[in-house]
Amino acid sequence: LAAKAAAARGAGLAAGGAAGCHTSVKGEPCHEHVRWSMEMGIRQNPSWYSGLSTSSSFEAFQMLLHQMQDSDCPLPCGGSLEELDTVLQQDAILPANGKLRFYTIGSSNVVWETWPDQLHVMLKQLGYSVDMPPLEVAGALTRPSKSPVCADAEAWSSLST
Repeated sequence: LAAKAAAARGAGLAAGGAAGCHTSVKGEPCHEHVRWSMEMGIRQNPSWYSGLSTSSSFEAFQMLLHQMQDSDCPLPCGGSLEELDTVLQQDAILPANGKLRFYTIGSSNVVWETWPDQLHVMLKQLGYSVDMPPLEVAGALTRPSKSPVCADAEAWSSLST
């Protein structure tokens, strides 16, 4: 998908209408699929049409269908990859839906911090597979402890709780 989109962008086919593109016309199977997607599909299953809305152009819908595996839609002339809200990064260090692993170094109160949990949830929502190692520090207390008398008890003895 990313390679197909990159090739189209590099050749200028999507925006310029150069050779190799074809905006589907009435009577072609692709035209029927695009029309159904614009009129019914996006209303019934909006998650299938990420980055598009009911006001998106015919070419934008054809572009999305063109990018799908086993599509019968050619690259449209005049369509734009930028109309979609998600564009895969070329040469990304971590590919989309890749596997990540993270750990905490040099933090105090690691056990009580919530940012690793929040980061984990955010990355999962983005489609990454993230191992969540237990946030434990050897010898650290994972809960408050009771002590009969603290070291500076005399300084606070006048207070009642």
